[in-house]
Amino acid sequence: MEDTMISISSQVHSAIEMYGDNSTGLYYNGCVEMFENGSATREYIEYALGAVSYPYKDIRFTYLKSGDQEYCNGLIQYSDLNKAMEPYYQEIVDAGGRPKWYAIDDLYGRYQRKMFVMGRILNGKKQKNIGVLYYVLRNFCILLFVPVCSCLWFIICSRNSF
Repeated sequence: MEDTMISISSQVHSAIEMYGDNSTGLYYNGCVEMFENGSATREYIEYALGAVSYPYKDIRFTYLKSGDQEYCNGLIQYSDLNKAMEPYYQEIVDAGGRPKWYAIDDLYGRYQRKMFVMGRILNGKKQKNIGVLYYVLRNFCILLFVPVCSCLWFIICSRNSF
């Protein structure tokens, strides 16, 4: 049983790291720089959000808020996302750009499955907290392992700082 738990923990940790690494794509494609110098266009930002989420079937949508502007990859919009994530916003800011993970009770997908949200603050070269990026995931791999051990999420989070 211990080997199984270690294997599962490793698989979940790898998936978490993969999504976190993928979210840095907005730095590489110039989105963060565009926000920093004021040249961001809705069309390009939403295209870029779609591009970083397209390869991953579990990402339900990506959402970015910068100032008063809200951007979404266009597939779906949750008007309740900001409200659901509001209690965690300061924690995301305090993480300084590292991804933070949440199982959100207020967001449910098809078949009433809980949604998982990765949040991270985007920091530019000259400015901090340019925006907040959220990945909303469905059917996240952790759902497969919940029957194995209901405390798995706690174990993983307590062993790793995300």
